[in-house]
Amino acid sequence: MKIKEITPQHKHFEPLCRILTDWIYGQVDYINYLQVKWSLIEQYNHGKVLHKKKRKRHPLPKIFIVTHKAKLIGFCRFVPHVVMEKKHLGPWLAQMYILSSHRNCGYGKSLINHICTVARKLNHEQLYLKTEDQEAFYQNLGWQSFDQHQEDGLSYTLMKKDL
Repeated sequence: MKIKEITPQHKHFEPLCRILTDWIYGQVDYINYLQVKWSLIEQYNHGKVLHKKKRKRHPLPKIFIVTHKAKLIGFCRFVPHVVMEKKHLGPWLAQMYILSSHRNCGYGKSLINHICTVARKLNHEQLYLKTEDQEAFYQNLGWQSFDQHQEDGLSYTLMKKDL
């Protein structure tokens, strides 16, 4: 298993966007593909704008992928904020996904641990996430529920982890 960061400049960024579109929407539709691609690029470029005065790119967002035997099996985004009403909280894990054929094998746990390590190196004391139905998985990894959030008719549990 390998975990690595992917940026819009990476040679595999385009294929990654196609795969993520398929995972998120269940099929590769060109419009959805463009939405995923431009959303990731826009968020990445927003990091540049946030710290333009300091002449260096903001460290977030980041996209991490998990591969096994050179096959993409999962990803997760590490972003400054997810819930607009809670912009004062962050950073956040976002859109974590592991292929169903590779779940319960430790890949998700390894990916989360990797992101926690990156967050600690960036001097963050807490990490946040929202989940629709995986609260028990995250609790087993030391995350704590602290609030509920409604968005687009769905209910999410907000969770945090001290680093």
